[in-house]
Amino acid sequence: TQRLDAGSGALAARWGLQGHTIIGTLLASPATAADVDLARDALGTEALPASATLLDGVLMCRVLGAEALLVRARLARVWAALRPVLCGLPACPPRIWAT
Repeated sequence: TQRLDAGSGALAARWGLQGHTIIGTLLASPATAADVDLARDALGTEALPASATLLDGVLMCRVLGAEALLVRARLARVWAALRPVLCGLPACPPRIWAT
């Protein structure tokens, strides 16, 4: 669990939320440097801050924004790009995502 109190420097800091109110995170393992490149391509270049990093075989993607649906959609693109590569399965969204 992550807790950021009102007035915390992390809310506005460049290393923190940069003034955004929504943070989304996707983790995938095991992953490689090629998977990071795939994730970065899927994240695209929209105005919302986003990153993809590999640490000890775990791919970490983070997206910041003001609207949860936009953050979720961006991470869903990464999931769709990675699922066939990491799991050998088609990118068929789970039914729960439609509720």
